[in-house]
Amino acid sequence: MLTLNKTKRIDFINSTLGWNSESKGIFNLISLLVYKNIDNGGKKESFGLGQSVLAGNMYVEKDLLKIPSYMFQLAGSISEQSIFRSFIYEIPEQEKTLDNYDETIFEDFEIKIKNEEARIVETFDDIKALFSSSHFSAKIFFKLAGYEMILEFPICHFNIKPKHKIWQVETGPILFPIIEKEDSFPRHLPSFVHFNSFDKIDICYDYPFRSRSINMPNKGIVSGFPCRVQLFV
Repeated sequence: MLTLNKTKRIDFINSTLGWNSESKGIFNLISLLVYKNIDNGGKKESFGLGQSVLAGNMYVEKDLLKIPSYMFQLAGSISEQSIFRSFIYEIPEQEKTLDNYDETIFEDFEIKIKNEEARIVETFDDIKALFSSSHFSAKIFFKLAGYEMILEFPICHFNIKPKHKIWQVETGPILFPIIEKEDSFPRHLPSFVHFNSFDKIDICYDYPFRSRSINMPNKGIVSGFPCRVQLFV
């Protein structure tokens, strides 16, 4: 019988982010990124990432789909939000609706988080025993540019090879801070992460089409980024 340490984790199925103005909107929360300022008394700011959707023309009787078509994804904290618009096919630059980065878009933005009981998974034997009967999630911890970072997210795809006692997670999108930031980039981007150990991850910036990561170092691919990984069920 397994004996796992008990804790709390985000119940992503029942957590949301959105705005509460005259026209209200909510998205399913699919990851949470917490910036903890090391030099400012540990002050925290939490950024949620919402599920991406195909953009639409709101409250019209016909032609509900926006043309040209693009994916709309909202991220943000109470004071600062970003909207990522990813066109699903190539169009001229002058026809594109640009992203909104790191600004106050919604005065009444809110993140509603519900927590649930969880257990910490620390070994391959734990993973194997729970593999077919549990919904896994993860946290990633690291320091960057004067901040302690904590990312929490559900795991979308998990692999194990029992004979060799190895495992691998391939998941996303999650909201990941940009490691080598330039002024032209936002603070963070929806990204994919892969990992098969508890001490490092690989990152692919800019879900879904990587158009924003072209000018990043190594085109937005980071291998072996050191961090601490925790798994939960």
